[in-house]
Amino acid sequence: MTVTAMNEWVFIDIPDGAVEGFAGCDYPFPIRKDRMDDFEKLRLEMFPVPVLVDELDEYLDEFPGRVERYREAGAYLALCAAVDTTIDNCRERALDYFRLSLWFDSSNLAVRMSYAVALHALERRDEAIAEYRIIIATADIRQWWRAWMLCAQALMFLGRDQEALYLLRDAEKTVPDDPLFWDTLAEAQDKTAPKCPACHAALPAGAGFCGFCGARLS
Repeated sequence: MTVTAMNEWVFIDIPDGAVEGFAGCDYPFPIRKDRMDDFEKLRLEMFPVPVLVDELDEYLDEFPGRVERYREAGAYLALCAAVDTTIDNCRERALDYFRLSLWFDSSNLAVRMSYAVALHALERRDEAIAEYRIIIATADIRQWWRAWMLCAQALMFLGRDQEALYLLRDAEKTVPDDPLFWDTLAEAQDKTAPKCPACHAALPAGAGFCGFCGARLS
């Protein structure tokens, strides 16, 4: 591992194979000198990607003009840090790394989808819906119909059933090959269907009486 120094920063190269899938970077990565001992101790067990990403974030706060040097590598490493911290059950911390990855590259729909799902899993549904909406506004529905479905599920949990049905009707055109989609669509249809005022059963459009309890409908 090559190490160079500048004031309070030390710069290291990431060894080949240390981070799975990492394509390399033309610039070495910054670590504060007072963190280097901790970094080396952690590195004995596994290359500490989250620590490296934290240090890069601090460095770019101090030297914002150098962001472009690390944009592609930073986006990938921040995503790796998000995955690592999720595996370690630090899901709230993982959100910070997803956000940082998107800060480096806001166009990456796969990262945004992972971020939205992570928010959704933590029951931060309004935030998840906002991220799903960004995907829905920009993505090919044939490839990303799950964003429509997951957004609809979050909306229905919040009682926004008509919005959910609108999204699902849009995605239905792609004929998703997943029973969960069709179950979600059926649930949205049931939630938005007219209901009998007496027994609350779903009613077909234009019904004159309830087929379940026989109540006459005005």
